[in-house]
Amino acid sequence: MTQQTKRRPPWPVFAGFLGYGLLICGCTLGDGEGPRYTAHVTKVSATEVCVGPNESSQVETCGSVPSGLMDLPHVGQCVSLFARFSDSGRRLTWTEASLRRKVDDSECQRAG
Repeated sequence: MTQQTKRRPPWPVFAGFLGYGLLICGCTLGDGEGPRYTAHVTKVSATEVCVGPNESSQVETCGSVPSGLMDLPHVGQCVSLFARFSDSGRRLTWTEASLRRKVDDSECQRAG
């Protein structure tokens, strides 16, 4: 008498791969998307905030301000800004949440 082996149905494996794929594709990076720039503010206008330089970036980095945001950091203030790239990666736009965030000056001492 031959022993028949019981085959597992393929759907659990398929469901596992599908779930994993949805998990990867469904995740967003949220507000922390993009690089973070921790430095002192060097220039501020209604449309642009510039930071740096510091040890990790020897040049000043400027980014656009989201439209309608009025409460901007002031020159000399320590900030830790997240940026989103636009225009095929040529323009930075600071996130609204990071522009509003209060950062202790010691953060800039560690970064620079």
